[in-house]
Amino acid sequence: MSRDLVDLSPGQLHKLADLIHRQEVQKLQELPFKSYSAQQKYLSDTIQARDSVYHILESAQDMITQTEAEKDATKKDIAKDVYDYCTKAIGTSLQFIRSYNARLTYLDKLKSHSDDLINQLKWLNPATQEKEAQRLALEAGMYKKAALENAKKLQHFLPAILKMAQG
Repeated sequence: MSRDLVDLSPGQLHKLADLIHRQEVQKLQELPFKSYSAQQKYLSDTIQARDSVYHILESAQDMITQTEAEKDATKKDIAKDVYDYCTKAIGTSLQFIRSYNARLTYLDKLKSHSDDLINQLKWLNPATQEKEAQRLALEAGMYKKAALENAKKLQHFLPAILKMAQG
């Protein structure tokens, strides 16, 4: 039972984040909580995970729009790599990370990291900061490649885990 990563559009990632959030809210009725505050924390965390997906996608799209308006080829290439990294990493988290705690942690770190990359790109002037532009281009490309490799590893690793769980 192989499970392949599906490349999803931002709209589909939004829908998947919503679906997962609704499923986690439904689990509230099934899970025993020691207190009302623990239940509210679970609910708050599921909302935070969904909203992190929204934030990352919106920030990445705004970055693409901004770099296209600036008409700077270097910044556009970096923005494309950052965007691909963000969407691939979100897709991986939503499709393969079943633990809501692990997914929340992953998305929080992705949100922080993507905000940092986007902010660096926003203030980058390739004409006067050539070395910084090269460093950021290399870094963005590296993260894009790592996100793709991570997704591939997870899609091959998951069937082995499922098989172990069944038998």
